[in-house]
Amino acid sequence: MHMTTLKQLLIAFLLLAQCSLSAQAWVQKASLPFTAFGRHHPVTFTINGYGYVLGGTSSQLAYLSDFYRYDPVANTWETLPSFPGPPRSYSYAVVYEGKAYMGFGFGPTSDMSDMWEFDPETNIWTEKSLCPGDGRGHPAYVEVNGKIYVGLGGSSMGNLNDFWEYDIATDLWAQIPDFPSHKRHHPFYFSVNDMVYAGFGHGNTDVGGSTIYNNLYRYDPVIKEWERMDDFPAEPRVAGTQFSLNGKGYVLSGEGQDHYYLEEGEFWEYEPNLDSWTQLPSVPGSGRWAPGSFVIGNTAYFTCGTALLSNGLEANQRDLWAYEFEGGSISTNSPQMLAIDVYPNPTQGVLFVRDEQNAAFQYQLFSADGRLVQSGSYQPSTGILLNKMPTGVYELRCTFEDAIRVAKFMKQ
Repeated sequence: MHMTTLKQLLIAFLLLAQCSLSAQAWVQKASLPFTAFGRHHPVTFTINGYGYVLGGTSSQLAYLSDFYRYDPVANTWETLPSFPGPPRSYSYAVVYEGKAYMGFGFGPTSDMSDMWEFDPETNIWTEKSLCPGDGRGHPAYVEVNGKIYVGLGGSSMGNLNDFWEYDIATDLWAQIPDFPSHKRHHPFYFSVNDMVYAGFGHGNTDVGGSTIYNNLYRYDPVIKEWERMDDFPAEPRVAGTQFSLNGKGYVLSGEGQDHYYLEEGEFWEYEPNLDSWTQLPSVPGSGRWAPGSFVIGNTAYFTCGTALLSNGLEANQRDLWAYEFEGGSISTNSPQMLAIDVYPNPTQGVLFVRDEQNAAFQYQLFSADGRLVQSGSYQPSTGILLNKMPTGVYELRCTFEDAIRVAKFMKQ
């Protein structure tokens, strides 16, 4: 082989390796607006391809109510009207059928047990019914099939281990079996395959020389029973952030068994079918106390929290980091890909899907060069809004139970 050709192949291989590595590394994005305080315990969630950050605690104010929206395509933040309820921290939110549901936390009214619904189409918050259980901060807080599961957490009465189920459709609460282990606050949690997972956290009972835990439990909402899973294989931890994606759970950053910063912002992936953990690339810098995270498409975003700086000082952060998972929304274990019909095509601003079931589903939009440019929950009544999309050819991927359905269309 000619030496020039060999050199060209070597350069191409190195470039390919670099691209492969860069796709699996954390990339810094635009920080929260300069008018926003650095904070810990922000409320974070995703709706219709946008990330949201609300409230938390800063060094300037104990409880915040400011509200921001992140556009991943433009890599910019927009300041939204402040949350109209009590300012808060140590609170969480989930999303169901295009609306966010936020509740609990600490604020001027101490331990809160409220629930609020946010409609992004109108920017209106509506208060729902109060949980009959104790008010609490930093609980486990997950959604499964239109129901929100809230439990554990800390209150003026100490750590808790009770659990509650909130039915979004009926606005009613019901108590479910208690968490079958030590009471604790600031656990890690996520939902995968219609199951609730909760564990880790900080309790009162010393286990193995620490009150920070590494055990994990799974709750089955159908049979209403808890089951202990294998213990987390690394250092016990508390006060990080978490999310689920593509049938797996993820825990990110936090503090270790001494309730001090982890040396790195560790990132771990949980495979429920194997009940096993795999470590992924850490977020740059030390572990953080009480950061937030949200997922847009196949990219995870990490923000805020209190970090240990290189000079030994602590500071609340307002930065944003992104981690793109390999393979886009389609993996080797995904359902088959089939065609689907969309209209109007070409379209100028709104796209609809012809679907006999006329049901809501999750979607992703990809540009002609393969970039994820928008994602969200499709609603038959409103379609997919494309007003901010530039002219061009796009691919729509619709996620159904039996298949990924795909269509090409043109935006004029």
